Amino acid sequence: MDMESHDALEEGRVKKITVNEYKHHEAGLDLILKNMTLYLLNEDDFGINPDQFDPERHEHSIPKYEMARIYLLVCALTGDDLGFTPEDRDDPVYHIYEKAYHRCLVLESDPELIRRLDQIAQTCGFARPHS
Repeated sequence: MDMESHDALEEGRVKKITVNEYKHHEAGLDLILKNMTLYLLNEDDFGINPDQFDPERHEHSIPKYEMARIYLLVCALTGDDLGFTPEDRDDPVYHIYEKAYHRCLVLESDPELIRRLDQIAQTCGFARPHS
């Protein structure tokens, strides 16, 4: 979690919520993300449970680590280059994407998508998690 989001969460200005399924449009693709973490921005919504969440009614934002997962999935689906190399390991953002890759491996079940994610990970130098 980035420092700004962490501070906002600590100060009670946002509330973290994890929904079973979240529909997101990115790069011309309609994605359905499983177990998506979001930040509720309106204090009036802080009392809702994940089943009551409606993206049209509840003001929310997507944490950076979840956006990394979205961009990784977009690259896997479009064949685009994520833009990292193994030499980028010192870049703190690199590790956000590496963790997003690990999360994708847990949440995704399509063998072809996982194969494409593995190709991206190999190009970027992401370590495959230990099973």
